[in-house]
Amino acid sequence: MIEGGWICRACWRPNGPREEVCYRCHTPRDQQLAVEAGSLKEQTEPGYELKGRLDADLSILAYLVAWPLRVLGGLGITIGVSIALLSLLNSAEDRPDVLGMPFNTYLTLFGIFVLLFGVLQIFLARSVRRHAQWAYGVVLLISVFWFISSLLGLYLPASTEGAAASSATFSAWIYLLMAAGSAALLLTSFIRREVE
Repeated sequence: MIEGGWICRACWRPNGPREEVCYRCHTPRDQQLAVEAGSLKEQTEPGYELKGRLDADLSILAYLVAWPLRVLGGLGITIGVSIALLSLLNSAEDRPDVLGMPFNTYLTLFGIFVLLFGVLQIFLARSVRRHAQWAYGVVLLISVFWFISSLLGLYLPASTEGAAASSATFSAWIYLLMAAGSAALLLTSFIRREVE
């Protein structure tokens, strides 16, 4: 930044204090406060791409879709760090090798994988909160997959009863609601209203 200078809001280039016109895009300094429709300055403002998109008005729905991902991501980070630390502290000389690796190495790599998956879920939740269309599609696919797999009992035996069965049913409903919410956000992201 030039001392005493100013930043052109049309092209975001620094200019000297005595320059009355931006040296790069030639926008006059006295017109920096006015925004013309369709100008480069308007297009560089935060939220320009969301103007008029209906999903930008559904921030509460985006929050509700992202909330389970944030919780699962936080749990994944905590569990991944715990597994990795436990594998470093635990002596596994009597344990057999897993996939050609010592048991502790396998456990450490598994903990790192769980941690990275948790970070990915938090990133996906933040992208949904920022109204990224690709994130809506990814959450929709993941939610439908986990809902169907929980209905078919792919990750829990059919004979499971009690608290485990209740939590599986609860998670199936959560995934169904996430799928419905992300589908609604994805559909409304393609609908635009007129902006004054």
